[in-house]
Amino acid sequence: MKVAIYQGPHQPFSIEEKPTPSPREDELLIKVGRCGICGTDMSTYTGAAGMETGVVYGHEFAGEVVALGSEVHEFAIGQHVTAQCVTACGRCEECRRGHLVFCPEWRQHASGGFGQFMTIPAREAYRLPPSLTLEDGALVEPLAVGLHGVRLSGLGPSSQIVVLGAGAIGLSVVFWARRRGVERIVVVATSNRRKKIALEMGASDFILAADDLERAIERSLGGPPEIVFECAGNPGAMMRSMGLVVPKGIVVGMGYGLHPEEITTALPLFKEIRIQFSMTYDREDYEEVIATLAAGHLEPRCMVTDTVPLEGLTGAIESLLAGAPHCKVMVDPWA
Repeated sequence: MKVAIYQGPHQPFSIEEKPTPSPREDELLIKVGRCGICGTDMSTYTGAAGMETGVVYGHEFAGEVVALGSEVHEFAIGQHVTAQCVTACGRCEECRRGHLVFCPEWRQHASGGFGQFMTIPAREAYRLPPSLTLEDGALVEPLAVGLHGVRLSGLGPSSQIVVLGAGAIGLSVVFWARRRGVERIVVVATSNRRKKIALEMGASDFILAADDLERAIERSLGGPPEIVFECAGNPGAMMRSMGLVVPKGIVVGMGYGLHPEEITTALPLFKEIRIQFSMTYDREDYEEVIATLAAGHLEPRCMVTDTVPLEGLTGAIESLLAGAPHCKVMVDPWA
């Protein structure tokens, strides 16, 4: 099988031939159809994430079942599936909840979605209904990240919210907030390149980050936001979120920041802010995403703005790092 192997910071992914894995008795072998490029993949490429070299990454994937382990009876050849970003022991309480990143034994998949085939435990696979494409399946992971943060926020239809950042996670938050009846959703970003997508996903307003940001938000919402979702992960974003939110409001931290962040604790103290961080998703999130897409709520398809072959992975990541006007770039390992 053909794979793209991470070689180190700012080094081109090497496109190599590797043996196609055989599924163990409790595993599925899937033919990967699509794998999205995530912000984590970009941080891996730059070296900021400190990831191991010589590995096939890619965790926003979906594929077709092409082989079954000897003990797998609940899946059939030809079914389309997806899975979470990591694999885990399958025995602990967190695994029973489907929150695999909190399993003490969690680990990367043996080979990720930036390759033509991969194995996954059958217990961790999620079936995709026939109405959904493999591209839809590869959107389940980032949409589940957004859904988990929205659930933890406790927002309701009357909430007024601000989303900092117009990447896939921020846009997913917008989608789920709108699905839960929220009408006033302001997206704040550093450029207009994803304004159209944000509005399609359900934002009521799109504002460029500027010195008079608080005034612009209050004009849009009629006051400060009750909940701020920090989905940018940039230096200063958490402090900015706390400055924007209403006293006794909520800040949900979802940005993948790999930098030290200076916090003046007097601000959240004087405002009595609740800060809630959100880490990936659990089984309930995955199931709701798939059910929502299968019910015909397919607005998230607008996030997919390009598809590249494995040979285009390096160029696509470099382009995204340079500020290309793309949102979710998909990799087709068979192109």
